[in-house]
Amino acid sequence: MKKIFLAIIFLTISVWLIRLYFIGNLMNYIVPKYSIIVLTAAIIIGFFGILIMIYSKQFKAINKNISWGSLLLLIVPCILGLTVSPAPLSSVAAFNKGIQTDISTVKISTPANFSIDSKQRSFAEWISFLESTTNPEDYIGKEVKITGFVLKNDELENNEFYLARFVMRCCAADAKPVGLKVISDKEITWQNDDWLEIKGVFQNSIDDKKSPEIKLSNAMVVSIPDNPYIN
Repeated sequence: MKKIFLAIIFLTISVWLIRLYFIGNLMNYIVPKYSIIVLTAAIIIGFFGILIMIYSKQFKAINKNISWGSLLLLIVPCILGLTVSPAPLSSVAAFNKGIQTDISTVKISTPANFSIDSKQRSFAEWISFLESTTNPEDYIGKEVKITGFVLKNDELENNEFYLARFVMRCCAADAKPVGLKVISDKEITWQNDDWLEIKGVFQNSIDDKKSPEIKLSNAMVVSIPDNPYIN
Protein backbone atom coordinates (compact mmCIF):
# COMPACT_ATOMS: atom_id res chain seq x y z
CA MET A 1 0.00 0.00 0.00
CA LYS A 2 2.82 2.43 0.86
CA LYS A 3 4.48 1.73 -2.48
CA ILE A 4 1.39 2.67 -4.46
CA PHE A 5 0.86 5.72 -2.28
CA LEU A 6 4.44 6.87 -2.86
CA ALA A 7 4.15 6.26 -6.60
CA ILE A 8 1.01 8.42 -6.77
CA ILE A 9 2.79 11.21 -4.83
CA PHE A 10 5.80 11.09 -7.19
CA LEU A 11 3.56 11.19 -10.25
CA THR A 12 1.51 14.06 -8.83
CA ILE A 13 4.61 16.16 -8.08
CA SER A 14 6.01 15.33 -11.53
CA VAL A 15 2.83 16.33 -13.38
CA TRP A 16 2.51 19.52 -11.30
CA LEU A 17 6.07 20.67 -12.08
CA ILE A 18 5.83 19.76 -15.77
CA ARG A 19 2.54 21.64 -16.03
CA LEU A 20 4.08 24.72 -14.37
CA TYR A 21 6.92 24.59 -16.87
CA PHE A 22 4.76 24.44 -19.98
CA ILE A 23 2.20 27.06 -18.91
CA GLY A 24 5.02 29.43 -17.91
CA ASN A 25 4.23 29.65 -14.20
CA LEU A 26 7.44 27.99 -13.07
CA MET A 27 9.12 31.41 -13.17
CA ASN A 28 6.94 32.44 -10.22
CA TYR A 29 9.22 30.24 -8.13
CA ILE A 30 12.67 30.08 -9.77
CA VAL A 31 14.84 32.07 -12.17
CA PRO A 32 14.46 31.07 -15.84
CA LYS A 33 17.96 29.57 -16.16
CA TYR A 34 17.04 26.84 -13.66
CA SER A 35 13.73 25.90 -15.28
CA ILE A 36 15.23 23.17 -17.47
CA ILE A 37 16.85 21.62 -14.39
CA VAL A 38 13.48 21.51 -12.62
CA LEU A 39 11.84 20.03 -15.73
CA THR A 40 14.50 17.31 -15.86
CA ALA A 41 14.02 16.57 -12.16
CA ALA A 42 10.25 16.39 -12.65
CA ILE A 43 10.65 13.85 -15.45
CA ILE A 44 12.99 11.73 -13.31
CA ILE A 45 10.56 11.86 -10.37
CA GLY A 46 7.73 10.79 -12.66
CA PHE A 47 9.88 7.98 -14.07
CA PHE A 48 10.53 6.63 -10.57
CA GLY A 49 6.83 6.87 -9.81
CA ILE A 50 6.05 4.73 -12.84
CA LEU A 51 8.77 2.22 -11.91
CA ILE A 52 7.39 1.85 -8.40
CA MET A 53 3.89 1.42 -9.80
CA ILE A 54 4.89 -1.24 -12.34
CA TYR A 55 7.54 -3.11 -10.36
CA SER A 56 6.02 -2.75 -6.91
CA LYS A 57 7.16 -6.22 -5.85
CA GLN A 58 10.81 -5.23 -6.33
CA PHE A 59 10.45 -2.27 -3.95
CA LYS A 60 9.69 -4.19 -0.77
CA ALA A 61 12.07 -2.00 1.30
CA ILE A 62 9.67 0.93 0.93
CA ASN A 63 7.16 -0.72 3.25
CA LYS A 64 9.82 -1.22 5.89
CA ASN A 65 11.87 1.97 5.65
CA ILE A 66 9.27 4.64 4.93
CA SER A 67 6.72 5.57 7.55
CA TRP A 68 3.20 6.78 6.95
CA GLY A 69 4.21 10.04 8.60
CA SER A 70 6.87 10.64 5.95
CA LEU A 71 4.37 9.95 3.21
CA LEU A 72 1.89 12.35 4.75
CA LEU A 73 4.56 15.08 4.73
CA LEU A 74 5.00 14.53 1.00
CA ILE A 75 1.28 15.05 0.51
CA VAL A 76 1.53 18.69 1.65
CA PRO A 77 3.30 20.03 -1.49
CA CYS A 78 0.94 17.96 -3.63
CA ILE A 79 -2.12 19.54 -2.00
CA LEU A 80 -0.64 23.03 -2.22
CA GLY A 81 0.36 22.54 -5.82
CA LEU A 82 -3.11 21.38 -6.82
CA THR A 83 -5.14 23.90 -4.81
CA VAL A 84 -3.11 27.13 -4.74
CA SER A 85 -3.02 29.19 -7.93
CA PRO A 86 0.55 30.07 -8.97
CA ALA A 87 1.26 33.76 -8.39
CA PRO A 88 4.37 35.94 -8.00
CA LEU A 89 5.41 37.27 -4.62
CA SER A 90 3.22 40.12 -3.43
CA SER A 91 3.44 43.26 -1.30
CA VAL A 92 2.97 41.13 1.82
CA ALA A 93 6.27 39.36 1.13
CA ALA A 94 7.88 42.69 0.20
CA PHE A 95 7.00 44.30 3.52
CA ASN A 96 8.05 41.20 5.45
CA LYS A 97 11.43 41.11 3.69
CA GLY A 98 11.92 44.88 3.75
CA ILE A 99 11.95 47.19 0.72
CA GLN A 100 15.44 47.90 -0.53
CA THR A 101 15.63 51.52 -1.71
CA ASP A 102 19.41 51.97 -1.50
CA ILE A 103 20.10 51.15 -5.13
CA SER A 104 23.86 51.36 -4.64
CA THR A 105 23.79 48.07 -2.73
CA VAL A 106 21.64 46.11 -5.19
CA LYS A 107 23.55 43.52 -7.18
CA ILE A 108 21.94 41.97 -10.25
CA SER A 109 23.28 40.03 -13.22
CA THR A 110 21.71 42.30 -15.84
CA PRO A 111 24.57 44.40 -17.29
CA ALA A 112 24.47 48.20 -17.13
CA ASN A 113 24.22 49.70 -20.62
CA PHE A 114 25.32 53.34 -20.70
CA SER A 115 24.74 53.75 -24.45
CA ILE A 116 21.07 52.74 -24.70
CA ASP A 117 18.37 55.42 -24.79
CA SER A 118 17.03 56.01 -21.27
CA LYS A 119 13.40 55.36 -22.31
CA GLN A 120 14.41 51.93 -23.65
CA ARG A 121 15.89 50.68 -20.38
CA SER A 122 13.92 48.05 -18.50
CA PHE A 123 13.49 48.08 -14.74
CA ALA A 124 16.43 45.68 -14.37
CA GLU A 125 18.63 47.75 -16.68
CA TRP A 126 17.86 50.92 -14.72
CA ILE A 127 18.70 49.23 -11.42
CA SER A 128 21.99 47.98 -12.86
CA PHE A 129 22.71 51.42 -14.34
CA LEU A 130 21.97 53.27 -11.08
CA GLU A 131 24.09 50.79 -9.11
CA SER A 132 27.00 51.26 -11.51
CA THR A 133 27.14 55.04 -11.75
CA THR A 134 28.52 57.39 -9.10
CA ASN A 135 27.49 60.57 -10.91
CA PRO A 136 23.87 61.77 -10.41
CA GLU A 137 24.16 63.73 -13.66
CA ASP A 138 24.06 60.39 -15.48
CA TYR A 139 20.37 59.97 -14.60
CA ILE A 140 18.94 63.28 -13.30
CA GLY A 141 16.55 64.62 -15.92
CA LYS A 142 16.54 61.35 -17.87
CA GLU A 143 13.21 60.01 -19.10
CA VAL A 144 12.18 56.61 -17.83
CA LYS A 145 9.56 54.06 -18.88
CA ILE A 146 9.44 50.99 -16.65
CA THR A 147 7.04 48.40 -15.27
CA GLY A 148 6.62 47.23 -11.68
CA PHE A 149 4.10 46.80 -8.91
CA VAL A 150 2.88 49.38 -6.41
CA LEU A 151 4.14 49.44 -2.84
CA LYS A 152 2.76 52.00 -0.39
CA ASN A 153 3.38 52.29 3.34
CA ASP A 154 2.66 54.77 6.12
CA GLU A 155 6.04 56.48 5.69
CA LEU A 156 5.09 57.82 2.25
CA GLU A 157 2.96 60.86 1.44
CA ASN A 158 -0.40 60.43 -0.30
CA ASN A 159 1.19 61.32 -3.63
CA GLU A 160 4.11 58.91 -3.31
CA PHE A 161 4.64 55.19 -3.84
CA TYR A 162 7.39 52.73 -4.64
CA LEU A 163 7.46 51.03 -8.01
CA ALA A 164 8.98 47.69 -7.10
CA ARG A 165 10.23 44.40 -8.45
CA PHE A 166 11.69 41.39 -6.66
CA VAL A 167 15.34 40.59 -7.34
CA MET A 168 15.64 36.81 -7.47
CA ARG A 169 18.97 35.05 -7.83
CA CYS A 170 17.82 31.45 -7.43
CA CYS A 171 14.28 30.97 -6.17
CA ALA A 172 11.43 32.78 -4.45
CA ALA A 173 12.97 32.07 -1.04
CA ASP A 174 15.92 34.40 -1.70
CA ALA A 175 13.94 37.11 -3.53
CA LYS A 176 14.33 40.65 -2.21
CA PRO A 177 12.19 43.64 -3.18
CA VAL A 178 13.83 46.72 -4.64
CA GLY A 179 11.84 49.91 -5.07
CA LEU A 180 12.16 53.25 -6.85
CA LYS A 181 10.24 56.10 -5.25
CA VAL A 182 7.70 57.69 -7.56
CA ILE A 183 6.18 61.12 -6.89
CA SER A 184 2.94 62.28 -8.50
CA ASP A 185 1.21 65.65 -8.61
CA LYS A 186 -1.98 63.94 -7.47
CA GLU A 187 -2.99 61.67 -4.63
CA ILE A 188 -2.26 58.02 -5.41
CA THR A 189 -5.35 55.84 -5.91
CA TRP A 190 -3.59 52.64 -6.97
CA GLN A 191 -3.39 49.85 -4.44
CA ASN A 192 -0.53 47.63 -3.34
CA ASP A 193 0.23 44.93 -5.91
CA ASP A 194 -1.25 46.87 -8.83
CA TRP A 195 1.12 46.50 -11.80
CA LEU A 196 1.87 49.74 -13.62
CA GLU A 197 3.81 50.93 -16.60
CA ILE A 198 5.00 54.40 -15.70
CA LYS A 199 6.63 57.25 -17.55
CA GLY A 200 8.52 60.00 -15.81
CA VAL A 201 11.80 61.75 -15.20
CA PHE A 202 14.48 61.12 -12.59
CA GLN A 203 14.97 64.03 -10.22
CA ASN A 204 17.10 64.94 -7.24
CA SER A 205 16.25 63.29 -3.96
CA ILE A 206 17.20 64.12 -0.39
CA ASP A 207 19.84 61.42 -0.12
CA ASP A 208 20.80 61.77 -3.80
CA LYS A 209 22.46 58.62 -5.23
CA LYS A 210 21.11 56.15 -2.71
CA SER A 211 17.43 56.47 -3.60
CA PRO A 212 16.76 58.45 -6.78
CA GLU A 213 13.17 59.54 -7.32
CA ILE A 214 10.96 59.54 -10.40
CA LYS A 215 8.65 62.46 -11.13
CA LEU A 216 5.58 60.77 -12.59
CA SER A 217 4.13 62.05 -15.86
CA ASN A 218 1.93 59.12 -16.89
CA ALA A 219 0.94 55.65 -15.67
CA MET A 220 -1.34 52.85 -16.74
CA VAL A 221 -2.34 49.56 -15.20
CA VAL A 222 -0.86 46.53 -16.97
CA SER A 223 -0.94 42.75 -16.62
CA ILE A 224 1.67 40.89 -14.59
CA PRO A 225 4.62 40.19 -16.93
CA ASP A 226 5.55 36.62 -17.84
CA ASN A 227 8.68 36.97 -15.71
CA PRO A 228 7.76 39.27 -12.80
CA TYR A 229 11.24 39.12 -11.24
CA ILE A 230 14.57 40.65 -12.19
CA ASN A 231 17.83 38.76 -11.93
